[in-house]
Amino acid sequence: MNELDKGQLARVEEIDAAPRTARRLAEMGVMPGATVEMLRPGHPCIVRVNQTRLSLSRALQLQVTVGPLS
Repeated sequence: MNELDKGQLARVEEIDAAPRTARRLAEMGVMPGATVEMLRPGHPCIVRVNQTRLSLSRALQLQVTVGPLS
């Protein structure tokens, strides 16, 4: 996820995290198939998922694989 530019939209493809972390991300809307928008790149970054803004640490960003919207 850390490769996204400001304003860029992407689809979550995979979460490579411990089960507890993956469950917590899913509770916040970050799960495979979800659309995310990068609001502020960096460490931490701020993304929008649905109508929620989230701050994600560098470690969490590296566990979320995103791809282009299709």
